[in-house]
Formats: sequence, C-alpha cells, structure tokens
Amino acid sequence: MKLSRMLFLSFVVLFFLGISLLYFTYSSTPRTNLPDERQEHVIAPKPAPEIELSIHEHPAVELESTENRVVNEQEEVQEQGEAPRVIEPQNLEQVWLPINPTPELADLKPKSQAVTDIQAIEFENIDQFRVLMAGDSATLPLPNGESIRVLIDEAQTQAQGIQTWAGNFETQGGTFPVTFTFGQHSIMGFIGHPQGSIKIEGVGHQAWVYQVPDSHGFEHDTQSHDRAH
Repeated sequence: MKLSRMLFLSFVVLFFLGISLLYFTYSSTPRTNLPDERQEHVIAPKPAPEIELSIHEHPAVELESTENRVVNEQEEVQEQGEAPRVIEPQNLEQVWLPINPTPELADLKPKSQAVTDIQAIEFENIDQFRVLMAGDSATLPLPNGESIRVLIDEAQTQAQGIQTWAGNFETQGGTFPVTFTFGQHSIMGFIGHPQGSIKIEGVGHQAWVYQVPDSHGFEHDTQSHDRAH
C-alpha cells in the first residue's frame, strides 16, 4: 500500500516537472516562424524621383494678340495728338447755291462802294464744308460764273472752337490761295483770285460772296458775328 502511494506521488511529481519543462522550453524559443495568418508584410514606399530644374529653361511668356497690339498703338497715336485719317479724301461738288437774301442776311450786306459782283448764297452742306481736312477738295462757284476746285492743304481747330482750313486753286496758269474761318455761328472766307479778291461773309448757313480790290478788308469780324448770335 505504501509502495503504491509512493509510486503515485512520484508519477505526479514527474508529470508536473515535465509540464514545467515543456512550458519553459516553449517560452524561451524565439518566435521567428509565425503562422502565415499572423505575419504582416510591410512594403517600404519608393523614394520619389528627384527633378532637376535647369537654369536654361525659359519662363512662360504670355503672347499679346495682334488685335490688342493694334488697339494699343492706336491709343498711343491718339495720346500723342496725332489724328490718323480713317476715311478717304472727299470732294464737295456743290458747296453753295445763290438765294434771295433773308432779312438777317440783308443786315450783313457789305456797304462799301468798292464791292462788285455781290451774291447771296446758302451752303448746301456747311457741316461738311467747315471740317474739310488736308487732302480734301471742294468746288466753289464764283459770282463771275467761274468755278474753281480748291485743294485743302491744312486744317486746324483754334481756341473757342474756331475752325480754319487753307488751300489753293489753279487758274490762268497760276496757283492762288483760299482760306476759310468758321466761328460758332459766323463764316468768313478769302479767295485770292487774280482778277480781284473774293470774300465770303455770313452767319449760320447763309453768306455773301463779293469781289473787292485786294486792299479791301472785311466789314465784320468773326467774333462780332458770334457775339451778336
């Protein structure tokens, strides 16, 4: 009986010693070979390629359109005071026609005894006639029945809106001057005809055309006409 008990106790002690030895052995073993489902694979990201910037690369340049360049050039021309012509030269064929003088025009009739071949006229297109430019032309009928073609050489606008243009015409083998001045209401002109100076004096769209000696001046002036109207 005692022998059996001793054997049983020895078996129990040996069993626990075996269990302890197995546990110690398992705990000290490095865990390098884990099951597939427990292993985690970490993939390191690839380094981004380095981009080398060349100092010889040209920066982006915004191209200016042709239309914008033309507009800018036109604005520069206008700022410099140059007025480019945008229409072809014009020729006024019929500037004025003879009329019976109105009471207002009769008050402006020259009273000098030196006046000859006087005629009352009405301008057909005074708005165009007063703004003629260099290169334009106009055909003017004279009281003596002659018509002259005047070629405008220059035109300018003066103070207080006074407009003036000058030109010349050819007759009898020579070239002779023509000038016109337009106030706000008044009109004055000079035609240096070889047979005697011809002058134009009026207001609004009506005037007198008359011939006088070269020494004869205007009986009125532009400013007095404008002040009266």
